[in-house]
Amino acid sequence: MKAGIIMKNLLKELWYGNLNPNEDIFEETPEEKKAQEEYWECTEQFETLLPKDLQTLYEKREDLATDLRVAIETNAFVNGFCLGTKLMIEVFENNKKRKA
Repeated sequence: MKAGIIMKNLLKELWYGNLNPNEDIFEETPEEKKAQEEYWECTEQFETLLPKDLQTLYEKREDLATDLRVAIETNAFVNGFCLGTKLMIEVFENNKKRKA
């Protein structure tokens, strides 16, 4: 398949909102799964030791930390996409110069 056809398909998928890399399902390694389970166990144990008012404050803190992580990951994705695009532009420009 030619690159132009592939690009058209990708652009159509982008236009129709079918490209959602943040939703791609990936398989966790056993180590990642274990670390995640340990994290949640530790979190539950920690929360039971806190008085109710501190539990609420801790949960709010965790929510804010999640919001920050999402913002950071979103910015990293956008920056990475922009860098990838700049690299492709340079590749195509260099390729054009070589053919001329």
